Amino acid sequence: GVEEFTAIETDLGLKRDKYFYTVSSLAFNKNLKTLVRLMAALKNDPRFEEYKLVVSGVGLNNSFFAGAQKELFDFINAQGIADRILFTGFVSNERRNSLIINSSFFLFASIFEGFGMPIIEAMEFGSRVITTKCASLYEVSEGKAIYVEDPYNVDMWVNAINDNINAP
Repeated sequence: GVEEFTAIETDLGLKRDKYFYTVSSLAFNKNLKTLVRLMAALKNDPRFEEYKLVVSGVGLNNSFFAGAQKELFDFINAQGIADRILFTGFVSNERRNSLIINSSFFLFASIFEGFGMPIIEAMEFGSRVITTKCASLYEVSEGKAIYVEDPYNVDMWVNAINDNINAP
């Protein structure tokens, strides 16, 4: 099922097609910091002033990731983008599906995945997916996503968004 987006607009203050969505944890292989750096790179671009990065699934209270969490939040605060990044924590499948469908892009910056199910789910819902070619991701997406060659290169992520933002 899919949750009505109006409830999400109210709960999270999001506008349809004015955010990027990802499902991630703070594990190093998820490469979440690159997506945060992407938001820092876009913060002064007037075309993206309303955009947010919405992150679901991050275990922010997991003590194993305490150091990574502090480093990430220190970076977010130092860049002045705390209002541009929304951590939802765990969400229901229905809410996740709606967040995928109504996002501008589903971003998946992982450098290693066993399979990469989130990009398959996003593609199944018709979301535009920007991901890496790392590990199994190119194969499981069957070459049908938008790819960045270097998962850590923020300029490549910016270019992938700019090159595809007005595409259908």
